[in-house]
Order: sequence, then structure tokens, then C-alpha cells
Amino acid sequence: MGLFNYFINDPLRILTVIGGSGGLIYWYDRCQNRSRLKIRLHTFGLVKSFSDNKKHITFEAENYGTNPMSLEPYVLLKGIVLSDARKESSKRLYWSKYRYDIQTGDRNLPPHKPIAFKATCDAYDDGTAAFLIVMTYTFLPTRGRPHKIRFRAEDRHQLSYIRYVYEVILYVVFGKLVHEGKETTK
Repeated sequence: MGLFNYFINDPLRILTVIGGSGGLIYWYDRCQNRSRLKIRLHTFGLVKSFSDNKKHITFEAENYGTNPMSLEPYVLLKGIVLSDARKESSKRLYWSKYRYDIQTGDRNLPPHKPIAFKATCDAYDDGTAAFLIVMTYTFLPTRGRPHKIRFRAEDRHQLSYIRYVYEVILYVVFGKLVHEGKETTK
């Protein structure tokens, strides 16, 4: 009842709540105009090409915010390698990490304009990229939060964060792979 009387005694105080510093309109504007990045991945880059012995990914990036931003000069790939594909016989979880360098010199992203990029990775690994179970691509904008895309490597199905964690736990704890809703042992 005290809060109601506070606004009844001085009705102009409601303007402070709605439009003042830290008011509802301010926070609505901050939420609508935040930096957002949308990525469409075209190729996954898990196998090296024969022409230049490098792995390639191609993707399209779009800035959904109102202010321009750009991408960092690299994309990170992190994934769990199938235990049968490793040379060592330990049962511990093995993460494989790769860094793809963006080849385009101009990485600027104006608002609401999709731009295609190509990134390459030197094929210096031991061939475990073809045996990833789940993988996460991390795209780093210069403004805003990193954008992560998670995939099941077997069928290139995009996963939500919760589904990604679920499948990692199934593999680590029970040694099961998930494919099209069916669980199979490794």
C-alpha cells in the first residue's frame, strides 16, 4: 500500500520509473539494440582438402544489432573424439581443439547484411577430426557475446545447449552414442 501511495502523492514520479535513467524504456531499448550475431554454417571443415592440405569451413554471418561490429580473425572448433579412434587406450574424455583463420581481410559486419566468410585450418592434427562425436564452433564478435553452434558430428544435426550436455554425459558416463533418438553403445 505504501508504494501505491508514493505514486498517488506525486503522479510525476511515474515518469521517472518509465523513462528516467534506468527506467523501463531505457532497458527495453538496451535489450532491443544489443549486439546479436547469426551464423549459418555451410561446410564443417572436418576433413582436409586434397588441393591445399587444409581444412575449410564456409559460413555466413549477419549482425542483428543496430550498431556495426566485426569478427575476430579466427573461429574455434572444440569436440569430443570417439575413444576407438584414439591411439591411446585410456578411457578419459579427450577434447580435440582446432583454430580456423578467417581468410577474408574485411571482417566488418554492418547491421542486417549477411556476409560470407571462409576460414582455413592447417591440417597438422593426427586425423581425429573425422571422429568427433559432438562439436562446438565458437564465433567471436568484437562486440557482444561469443556465438556458439553445437552439432552432433555423425548426422550434422544442430543441438541445443541442454541436448549437447545430455549427449556428452551419456557418452562419458554410460559410453553411449545418440543418433536419431536411438542410443547405441560404442
